[in-house]
Amino acid sequence: MNTIRRFLSLIFVLLGLAACNLPQQAPATPSSEDVATAVNQLLTTIPTSTKLVLPTSKPAAATPSPAPTATTRPTATETAEPSASPTVEPTELPTALAPTPTIASQDPRASLGQPSWSETFDNETSFLEYTDERVSFDAKSGFLNATAFKADGWHGWTMAASVLDDAYIEISVKTGECSKLDRYGIMFHAPDPTKGYFLGLSCDGRYSLRLWDGSNFNALVDWTSNSAILAGKDQTNRLGVMMKGNKYTFYVNGVLVGEKEDSTYSEGRFGLFVAASATPDFTAQFDRVDTWTLAQ
Repeated sequence: MNTIRRFLSLIFVLLGLAACNLPQQAPATPSSEDVATAVNQLLTTIPTSTKLVLPTSKPAAATPSPAPTATTRPTATETAEPSASPTVEPTELPTALAPTPTIASQDPRASLGQPSWSETFDNETSFLEYTDERVSFDAKSGFLNATAFKADGWHGWTMAASVLDDAYIEISVKTGECSKLDRYGIMFHAPDPTKGYFLGLSCDGRYSLRLWDGSNFNALVDWTSNSAILAGKDQTNRLGVMMKGNKYTFYVNGVLVGEKEDSTYSEGRFGLFVAASATPDFTAQFDRVDTWTLAQ
């Protein structure tokens, strides 16, 4: 069964990797022949008694990257925002996290009890590990190290398998060397690997909520400063999103910082993302991910 899950995840990767949106330039689309060939190669190794359900739509994307060799079951994808930078090699990753900020009285973590699901990256991760020419997700020593190699706004993400509707998701993340709009965060309510909401924090102490429709970002909450965010390098922040119906509430270090209503996507998978706008080899270290399923 684990083998089947891994192959299902790799199929999502082949369909979802490398979506790109540059200004005044329409994204390229992989040929149906290329997609079919890659999928058929994987299907030959799956038992015939297993029912396989593929996504109903193909991403607006460049030719899919080769499938990662990771052995975990989720999927991943990428997209870009404007700017350019030469290719650079990854730098050494930070090795320790600063203490987590004190829990505040309004902190959902203090009132929701034990999480329904947790990932601490101590053993086998539930998120896909992969590396390509733009981004790397590597679980090591209790962290998922997410590195954006180029400072060009390219977003890379990796997704878990669970589908959530009403829930609370919280991540704990430390930044490495960074500045300005180098960013990281949570992708959620993704109906397929090429669409979803992006709740992010930037190195200069701002948060935003953006909707990615597979081709374009739509800023539902533009980049907004908040004193609850610990700005700068070598800082640890807890970022959370409460999802109730079409209302989304955002928390940073246990402090409510904003909310927004939107009904574009009502449920879906969730993941983690990273993007660099100013610092090549920007690395965000994801220390843990927790989810709470909320009563209907």
